[in-house]
Amino acid sequence: MVCLALACGARETTGLAPVAAAQAVAAARPIDNCPLTVDGVRADIETTGRGVAIELSAAPDQLLLLRARAGAAARGAGGILSACPCGAGDAGGPPASKMTLEDFEGGTRLTVSALDPADVRALAAQVRAQLGLVHGGECPKP
Repeated sequence: MVCLALACGARETTGLAPVAAAQAVAAARPIDNCPLTVDGVRADIETTGRGVAIELSAAPDQLLLLRARAGAAARGAGGILSACPCGAGDAGGPPASKMTLEDFEGGTRLTVSALDPADVRALAAQVRAQLGLVHGGECPKP
């Protein structure tokens, strides 16, 4: 039964203590809520028909934290751009979008899709620019 649940993409839970610890760390600084700031994370961004897909992978000892941060970003207001603040966005803010999350072995995939097809290019450009700064360590430290 467990194998079937995992094969269908269900999340495996390992108890509340690691999640509580991850939430305490994330509350320390806003940039620490960003899945891209997990130690050793690898990020690959590809353009999709409606926006971008961000594949994040990490070492097994960092995977729980990565998935917790990615899940919080997917559920939170402002999505990944709010979870990974860096000031790369324009004054008007990002185009309206929706975000989905799918775990895979060794990581998670965030898909950011523009609600209006006319906004796809602007959304993709903003996500790429902002996440590039965060992942490259170019964000100013508070």
